[in-house]
Amino acid sequence: MKVETILGTGFRGKLGNLVFYVRNGKTCVRRLRAAGTKPKERTDRQKALSRRFLGVQMAYKYYREAISEEIWRVAGKEQGRMAHNLFHSENYACFDREGHLAKPDLFHFADGSLQLPPGLEVEALGEGRMAVRWEADEEWESCRGSDVLKAGVIYAGNQDSFSWAEECSGRREECSGEVRVRTGKGTAHVFLFFAREDGTAYSPSKYFRLTMKD
Repeated sequence: MKVETILGTGFRGKLGNLVFYVRNGKTCVRRLRAAGTKPKERTDRQKALSRRFLGVQMAYKYYREAISEEIWRVAGKEQGRMAHNLFHSENYACFDREGHLAKPDLFHFADGSLQLPPGLEVEALGEGRMAVRWEADEEWESCRGSDVLKAGVIYAGNQDSFSWAEECSGRREECSGEVRVRTGKGTAHVFLFFAREDGTAYSPSKYFRLTMKD
């Protein structure tokens, strides 16, 4: 309950079981719980929301450690937002009630002002290798021919962890590249995006699913 219209902004203190405090320049009030009473039991929905929120937070922590903290920091700066807040808003819907990444196909591995080239597609070559191709388009002012292809991977069975592809090559001007991931039976969730050569800008990522066989 806001009370700045009564007491004016900047009022802090305790009055009976009411505590007044300032948030964003406005005076607000909350009621203290009576002594000896227990807090209300949280509902299953509230618990699930907490687990989901924590799951996204932990995912961002693992991402920074395994991939980079620069990708989302740069994207956040472009939008005037904090890196972790942007990561959370873009990826919250990908996590389930237990806080696990349940929808990797919706996951945003990267984001930013660079544009993805048109016609981006892949072809499985075997042994964990993928040929990557795209169309040329030199009319985008934000892009450069020297932009490099990047590939992030999430392996099935370990969907709360992130890694770079074992190998990744290709520049925007070449209209082709190649990616190699770890081999073995299973699925690799691959995310392709482009980065400015000096790391000052990134593009959103595009998802591809690679199923590998022995």
